Amino acid sequence: MASTTSSLVQLAESILAQTKKLDEYLASHKLPQPSFDANGPTTFPASPEEADINAVRHKLIDATKELRDLVTYPSDTLKWMIMTDHTLAASLHAISHFKVAQAVPVTGSIAFADLAKATGLSELNVARFVRRVALARIFAEPQPGHVAHTAASLLLGTDPQMQALVAHMSEEAFPASARIVDALDKFPYSGEPGESPFSLAFGGASFFERKMARPETMQRFAAAMGSWSAGDGSAHMRDCYDWAALPRGATVVDVGGAAGHISLAVAEKFPGLEFVVEDQPPVMEQARALIASSPVGVAKRVQWVAHDFFQPQPDVAKGADVYFMRYILHDWSDAYAKKILRNVVQAMGPESRLVIADAVMPPPGLLPQCQEEVLRSFDVSMLAQLNSQERTLEMWETLLKDSSDGKLGISKVIMPPKGESVSILEVNSSILSAFWTKESISTKFQGLHAMDFEAEALLLRRVDTGSQGLHAMDFEAEALLLRQVDTEIQDLRATDYDAEALLLRQIIFDSPPCAFRQFGKLHLEIRTEIWRLTALNVVRVKEVFNNAKGRTALRRPVPTVLQVCKGSRFDLTYENNVPLAREDPDKYYLLHGEWEKEPHRVYVNWKRDEIYLARPGLWPSISYQPSFRENMRFLVMDWGLQRIWWNNVNSMGGIRMIQQYPRLESVTLLYRFPVSFGEDSEEPKTKSQIRCLKRKRLNELRDVLRRALARELDEHPTWRRVPIYIVENK
Repeated sequence: MASTTSSLVQLAESILAQTKKLDEYLASHKLPQPSFDANGPTTFPASPEEADINAVRHKLIDATKELRDLVTYPSDTLKWMIMTDHTLAASLHAISHFKVAQAVPVTGSIAFADLAKATGLSELNVARFVRRVALARIFAEPQPGHVAHTAASLLLGTDPQMQALVAHMSEEAFPASARIVDALDKFPYSGEPGESPFSLAFGGASFFERKMARPETMQRFAAAMGSWSAGDGSAHMRDCYDWAALPRGATVVDVGGAAGHISLAVAEKFPGLEFVVEDQPPVMEQARALIASSPVGVAKRVQWVAHDFFQPQPDVAKGADVYFMRYILHDWSDAYAKKILRNVVQAMGPESRLVIADAVMPPPGLLPQCQEEVLRSFDVSMLAQLNSQERTLEMWETLLKDSSDGKLGISKVIMPPKGESVSILEVNSSILSAFWTKESISTKFQGLHAMDFEAEALLLRRVDTGSQGLHAMDFEAEALLLRQVDTEIQDLRATDYDAEALLLRQIIFDSPPCAFRQFGKLHLEIRTEIWRLTALNVVRVKEVFNNAKGRTALRRPVPTVLQVCKGSRFDLTYENNVPLAREDPDKYYLLHGEWEKEPHRVYVNWKRDEIYLARPGLWPSISYQPSFRENMRFLVMDWGLQRIWWNNVNSMGGIRMIQQYPRLESVTLLYRFPVSFGEDSEEPKTKSQIRCLKRKRLNELRDVLRRALARELDEHPTWRRVPIYIVENK
């Protein structure tokens, strides 16, 4: 197995290169250099939305850590980790508890002896703790026996929210973490808050029971969350979600919103919105003080209400436009999270939506290590304190589905900017939301069975997709959206071009990298639609996405995955039209060729194992790179079937391509109806007749293809039996 370890020189060169980029950025933007001095900056001065420079910073952090880990060697790494990390935590606990940082003057220094008197510690112990954390750049000893602030210690000494965060972690989270193994021994599969490591550490009380019994700890916890929001959340919540799309006067219910930090930040930027902040009584005083200290125009639009989210929503919160939950559901195991969600679902109106701001656990290695480490630590901390967890996107989808009898689905995912850890999930109860979570849509839940086209249209008449900026109230639009309802398998399908445009709008996430990431998770038919629209007419795709044939005035960019250029071999438009080399494994590439003077285009993602052939002719020839043969999983082909439909179907030799790819999971054939397909040369007169005939032909063709494939497999018993799908290609 090839080594994935970087050489020391490679790492050093990477560190130098990233350091130069960071230094140039700071200099060109007239920003201060990082410094341990007391007057140095305490946060990275670039906005989290500045993805490029944040990526540079993360690469630099990861590379320096990798270099340190390499030169430390495993033996010392393990010994130093287990012997030193807990002593740093213990020393920070003592410094927090005895308010050492507050006793050090803002400027100048103080002798250990004087600091001991001010804190009630012995001179020996105050020196011991200060010198331990000083190795982490918290405090400095400018001369023997004297202590001065660094930027980190000054922040700890002067910022009440940072003080609350350190106190909460050291006095509650750390003792709970020490009892993880005990709890797993005693309650190995429990999701009960009263059977958590925290409960064992604090005499049987669960995390929130202790908060209710000791209101000062609840206030401290709320302040600690405010500290986290200041560095990782309020700007993201305010700027990355499309609050401006809400109608003026819309009400946002901030469920479990603590003192209301996020609502106040959003209210200040969007003066047309009203907010109801809900949380437990112990934070009432802090919340009302925070609201009262806000500008008058903001404070009058933010109402704080005492509420337990395990109880039904109060009248003031029923039928709101948005129910917002930030870092709420990750505090609870699935059984309790479902109870919270059900109370919200019962309060939602027909046009309400749920916006969840929470961590979405990525696959290992997807994020920079410094970011992934934070999320993995969160997950362990959730176990220690709450017997809960962080969730993957698939886990979120399952939780929402199970909490709403299948009616809730994720309609949009906004991934965090570089440097943030919280994603935003937009959830509503429309058919389209459920479609995007890959559910099988039963038309029965609407009380209707789509047995004919008119019933399909009626089925959608009550579906308002206004949360996406679209209203499918026109009869034809309704019909198009549901024109391929199969009443046997009850799947929602849409292969008409206009319906595709409406449906595909839902995957245009606010962050192009998110659209790129989610592409592979979409339903096979939707991936097929995207590939087809991309390959056949880029201009038409842009027109539909921007205008939707007059059905909406909303304009959005074409998602990154659709920005295909018509350039030379291996070119692709991706992020500012930069042509990328074929060796980059994370991008899609457009290959050009010809087959019998017809366009032969191949799109391939070398890493994601996907390939698409556009109009290759009956016997396509593909370059046999190893990644094609060994890794390709999805094959999509446009055969122009109107030329061979009425002839011998065995001529569709493309089915033989199945044998070329040992890992192939599915083949999708794109076909087109001939110009004339009426029976007995009688042309259909109405759109409804056309649709009915197309559906009939579609079913006939499916049967023909199944029989053809069965014959091929009988002749070649060693071939894998791969499912074949067909969709209409216009």
